[in-house]
Amino acid sequence: MEISPGQAIRIKTGPECTAPQYLAAEDGVLHGSWDLMNLRDHQDHNRLDHLAVTRHLALRARYTAATFWQDIRLLTERSTAHFGQDGPLIIQFPEPAEHSRARSLQTGADPVPLFLDLLSRSVSRIPWKGSRTAVQLSGGMDSTVVALGLRTAPEGAGVTAGTVILDAERGVQQSERCSLILEHIASGWSSVTVRATDHLPYGPTSRYSRRTWISPYQDIYADALDTLSGRFTDHGVRAVFTGIGGDELMATTEAEDHGGWGGFERPDTPPWLGPAAKACTAGHRHRHHAGRDRPGDCSHGQDRVRPRVHATRHLARPPAHRPAPRQVLRVDTTGMAGEEAAPARSDREDRHAAAGRPPADR
Repeated sequence: MEISPGQAIRIKTGPECTAPQYLAAEDGVLHGSWDLMNLRDHQDHNRLDHLAVTRHLALRARYTAATFWQDIRLLTERSTAHFGQDGPLIIQFPEPAEHSRARSLQTGADPVPLFLDLLSRSVSRIPWKGSRTAVQLSGGMDSTVVALGLRTAPEGAGVTAGTVILDAERGVQQSERCSLILEHIASGWSSVTVRATDHLPYGPTSRYSRRTWISPYQDIYADALDTLSGRFTDHGVRAVFTGIGGDELMATTEAEDHGGWGGFERPDTPPWLGPAAKACTAGHRHRHHAGRDRPGDCSHGQDRVRPRVHATRHLARPPAHRPAPRQVLRVDTTGMAGEEAAPARSDREDRHAAAGRPPADR
C-alpha cells in the first residue's frame, strides 16, 4: 500500500498466495479488509449485484472484481486499486495472457524437471519442520503432488497428513488412495481424518448455526476443515500446506470442450434457478455475444475465467493468439461500473505460472 502526499492511495496485490482484499469507497473514505464481514456497513440488501448472486446460485462462480454487493469490490491478483478523496475508485487489471489455449512444446523440451524445481522452491520459501507441519491430503492429484514435494524436502520426515473424508463410494476410494500415498511416502508420516458427514452445515455445532456473521463465499466443508485444523493443533502442528486449483488451471476452453468449462459446467441453465435468475443469465449471455461483456470480469471479454498453466517461453512455441489489451475499470464511490479508460501499460514479467497459485486458500 502506498499513500502519496496528496492523500492518493494505491493498493496492489501480488501473484501468489494473495489474501482476498475487499474494498468499498464512500464519502471520500476507502474501506478495506481481508474479511468480507468487516464491511457489513456496505452490504445493502437493496444493492445486490444480481449477476454475481445468480452466478453463485448457478454454481458458475467467476474470479472477478464483482461481489454480491454493488458497493464492495474484490481486488483480484496482480490488480491495482487507485483512490483519491476527489475521485472514484479505479481498479486496474493486469495484462492478459498472450494466449488462451495450450501451446505445443518445442522439440526436446521436458517440462517435468522445471515443474519439480518450481515445486521445490515453493515448499522451501519459508522455514518449516516436519514434526510441526501438516498437509491437507485429499487423495487427488494436487494435494498428492504437494505431499510428495514435502517428502523430498530435507525437512520432510514426520509430517502429519490430514484428510476430510467425503461420503459414500467416493469416500471409500478417497481413503484407499490416501492409504496408498502414505504407504509410498513412509518417512514416519502420521494420518488424521475427519468425516465430512459428521460436520455438515447447520448442524448442532456448525458455525452456520451460531449467531454470527458468515461470508456467503464460505466453503461448504468449513466446519469439517475447522475440526481438522483443531486436530492439527492437538498434534503440535504450526504450519499447513495445501494443494488446490488444479481443476481450474487445467480446465479446457469452450472451443476445446463443448461440454462446458473442463466438462464441469453444463451449458444449459440450471433447473433450480427462478425466473429472475434465468432472465439475468440470459441477458448477460446476450450482452456477451454482442461484445458488451461487463467490465470487472477478469476473463477479459470471455464468458468464463479460464486460468491456464502457461509453459515458459523457452519450452513452448510462440503463441498463435493474443487477446485484446487489458482495460481499466472505473468505479464510482458506490461501486457502480462506469466508463472504461484507455488501456494501461506496464512491463511484462516472464513468470513461471506453473507454480501452485490458488486464488484462495480457504
